Amino acid sequence: MKRGSELRAPGCDSALDLIKALLKALPRHQDERVQGDIDAHIHNAISKFEDLSVNNLYKGSQRKLFDLIDACASQRPENSVIRLIAYRTKSLYPTNPGRSVTSGTSDTSYMRVMVTPVSVWVPGLHDLMDKYYRHETRDNIRIKCLLVLLEKFKSNRHIYEEDLLEKVVLPFLKSLDDEPVGPVRHEAIRVSRSSSCKGGRFVCMTIQLLPGQQE
Repeated sequence: MKRGSELRAPGCDSALDLIKALLKALPRHQDERVQGDIDAHIHNAISKFEDLSVNNLYKGSQRKLFDLIDACASQRPENSVIRLIAYRTKSLYPTNPGRSVTSGTSDTSYMRVMVTPVSVWVPGLHDLMDKYYRHETRDNIRIKCLLVLLEKFKSNRHIYEEDLLEKVVLPFLKSLDDEPVGPVRHEAIRVSRSSSCKGGRFVCMTIQLLPGQQE
């Protein structure tokens, strides 16, 4: 990896494929005595590629790189997972043509915009929250997800408020009184309040039940 910046796209992609294969194989065949050292080498290689990407020197597939990070996110540093979330967030918008669903009519460009929102990007936001908010334990990563949720809600509430409230906001923020981490709970309450300001009747009902919500 000392000459990683000299790798062209095919070389980068092949290296990522090899690392992915190692991640799958090693948990089954690895000697526990050397597990720590091997894991450290693997994640050091991933970090090198990630550093190249941050400095615009990475020539391989960004999707492959972040798919790899996603596959081993529980073992990656916080800043690596936060970059992953930022990358995933870029594709979560209603008119993303790369993730659209056609309606079967001849006017495909118009119908893609109309069909994509609920069927793809809202579930995508739900999946992001499920993995990196509900099932994550690191506070900064969970807070990052809440910031993404707030951003997406504010940007799209004028058309998709009901879908976002019902399918994303309420499922993850309806039990904030059970959240044990103060900073996460504080940020989640802030998101809930913002979501309930204009017509968010579902979240408004939830906020009224929260203990200490006047803080």
